[in-house]
This record gives sequence, C-alpha cells and structure tokens, in this order.
Amino acid sequence: MRIFVAALLLSIVPGIATAQTSTENDPKFSVQLTAGPTMIDGGHSVAAGFGFSPIPQLTLVATAQRDHLDFRQTPLSAFRGGTVTTVSGEARYEPLPRLRVSPFVTAGMGWGQSEPNVEGPFTNPITSTARTVFAGGGLRIPINPQLSVIAEARLMLVDENNDVSGIAPLRVGLAWRF
Repeated sequence: MRIFVAALLLSIVPGIATAQTSTENDPKFSVQLTAGPTMIDGGHSVAAGFGFSPIPQLTLVATAQRDHLDFRQTPLSAFRGGTVTTVSGEARYEPLPRLRVSPFVTAGMGWGQSEPNVEGPFTNPITSTARTVFAGGGLRIPINPQLSVIAEARLMLVDENNDVSGIAPLRVGLAWRF
C-alpha cells in the first residue's frame, strides 16, 4: 500500500518526481510579471522584473513598477492619489527554495517619477522625482521547474519633494526561471 501511495504521489506531483539535489543545474535567471490591488488605499499595481540567482536562496531583481492610487474625497478631506512609476533593485531571500510552496522576503530601493492626480480641488498638474524604500514577503508556488506562481505583499515608503507617503501593493503573477 505504501508503494502504491508513493507511486501515485510521484505521478500527480511532477515537481517531486524531478526534484534535484544538486544546485549546478538550477536556473540562474528569471523573469516575472505581477499585478494586483493596493491594500490600504484604492488603486492598483503592476510590475515586471528580471532576476539573477547567484545561489538558489538569493535572487537579485531589477524591477519596473507602476503604482496608482485613486483620488478620494470626503466632506472633511481629500486625497489626491496619483501614479508612481519606478525602477528598483531588490534582494529576495527564499530560505526553502525546493519546497512545493516556498516563502520569501524581499527588500530594496528605487527611483522614478510621481504624477499626482488632477481631480477635484487639485487642479495643478505636478511631476516630481520619487524615491522608494520597501520591504515585503510572499510565496512562490512552482507549477514546474521553470514556471511558478508568485504572490507578494510589500510596504513602500515613497519620498517625493521631502513628503513621505506609503503604498502597500498586493500582487500575484508568474515567474519563469531559465
């Protein structure tokens, strides 16, 4: 019975059947695309990145991302919102890279441009330089040895004209390792 169950599991989960014990053939490069909502303020976030893994647990990622926060107004206040487009560098540490579901942590910084919304009481268009610092975490769920689903959440501090604000994107997407 144990042999039958083991054979059934190996046929259902191809990642277990092809797991490698050596790191010499592990993919070194990756491309990822993610998108999702922002958690605190209404809006959305999209990102594309290219990574290099010097060791299986560490990936250095260059990412281009666009985060948009919606304008909102109440009787007592108004939030301008806007779009922040940045290019960032980050380090992603994945302590258990060969497990079926693998958690990771990430941290980095980026630079780019901020364009606040022009709505309601905010009638003047502004474009300014934006600097970001962020930290977060997520999960990588392999579909096969090269393709994975990734889900991540991060907290970004954005500095534009010495005014610091926060953005908290929650993104899901695909990563392809080669």
